[in-house]
Amino acid sequence: MKTKEIISILLTVTAFAVYIITFGQYGKKVLFILLFLTVIFAYIAVRFHMRRIPDSAPKTVRRFIWFCFLLFIHLLLSFTLTSSYFYRPSSFAFTDPEGFNVYLQNRVNLIPFYTIREISDKSSFYTVIINNIGNIVALMPMGVFLPLLFFRQRRIKMFIMTTTFAVILIESTQMLFLMGAWDIDDLILNVTGAVIMFLIMRSRLAKKMFEMLFPGVPYEVR
Repeated sequence: MKTKEIISILLTVTAFAVYIITFGQYGKKVLFILLFLTVIFAYIAVRFHMRRIPDSAPKTVRRFIWFCFLLFIHLLLSFTLTSSYFYRPSSFAFTDPEGFNVYLQNRVNLIPFYTIREISDKSSFYTVIINNIGNIVALMPMGVFLPLLFFRQRRIKMFIMTTTFAVILIESTQMLFLMGAWDIDDLILNVTGAVIMFLIMRSRLAKKMFEMLFPGVPYEVR
């Protein structure tokens, strides 16, 4: 193993360790900087490894994609199910029936586009954009990772089913622990964002970008 590759691996481990240890202690900017550095250092290590052992390139790239996917899942669960690094929730639906009733009355929306209209009518333009765009962008990475990692997820029907199930599971878990809100508009926006990225990943531009990032590794999203 060459020196540059070893240094890249050490930098990846260091950035990742700091990211995990300090998760929830600092603002989102620091969090995303650490996450960005972790991914960049890991990518550099991957490229050095691909040059050293060309035959291992496909497996190495796949492991890197899995690593990024798990980082995304960690972020997604942390931001949707907790306020910091997997702290225990303060309430539970089955042990707090009064709180659960309040949750059902005030924090559940099953009417499509109701919340979107309410926010549009009562909030500033900035809030509307942040809410809608934020929900669309939140699950876009699913459109990248699932087709790359799972053959069956390259079929749009299966992809939509999987993403929809994942969002419903997260929303229902929030309800179970009386966190956030169960909102069908979140489901619509989340799945829409994931599908948009799914379609982008089937484009020639995505193929070219993948081939630039990982030369010599076949692009397996069609």
